Amino acid sequence: MKPGMAVFNKERCINILEGLCKKSEESGPAEEADEPVSGEAETQETGRPFSEKLASMMSEQYTGEAHSAELYYGIAAYLADAHLSGLACFFRKQAQEERCHAMQFFDYIAEAGQLIKMGPMEGVKTSYENVQDVARMFLDHEKKVTSKIFAIAEEARNSGDLYTAAWIERFLEEQLEEVRSAEDFSKHVELVGNDGAGLLVLDEKYGRLAQE
Repeated sequence: MKPGMAVFNKERCINILEGLCKKSEESGPAEEADEPVSGEAETQETGRPFSEKLASMMSEQYTGEAHSAELYYGIAAYLADAHLSGLACFFRKQAQEERCHAMQFFDYIAEAGQLIKMGPMEGVKTSYENVQDVARMFLDHEKKVTSKIFAIAEEARNSGDLYTAAWIERFLEEQLEEVRSAEDFSKHVELVGNDGAGLLVLDEKYGRLAQE
């Protein structure tokens, strides 16, 4: 280990995870977008235009974000069982972030005066063939989430819902980062292959990332 390099600390990582959603809640609600000019779109009493189709897509995305959280908890469980605590902590952090995203969709839908419709979630597995299998699933899943976020953004713009179009922008930007992160992870796992020593180095690296 190089002098001055941060070391993965499991307890510190857990403390960071526990504070993630609390920090998000303390930051308060996002500022409202400027009111649309005349002719752009009619608004509801809440001040937000919200089509039935868009409301349904947003509800589906809430369920999708909640499922993502459980999916990553399942991966974390597999990695913890494999004694890869750094990687497990990394995916626990991913799960916490997805849970926060789900609640952001929940709050936005409710504040727009719509009843959220919670759909069924697929079963979550905690068993994988190897870390390469985890990497493939991670990247594929983030790409699917990105396509759904883009679809919501497109529908918001097409329906004249400028409030939601502005609100969803943060998720578009974040998904680009998430896909990049998943691509990096997949490449790192591919380079390591079945080398046990390399996998331990990767475990340490992602454990440190989870503490940032």
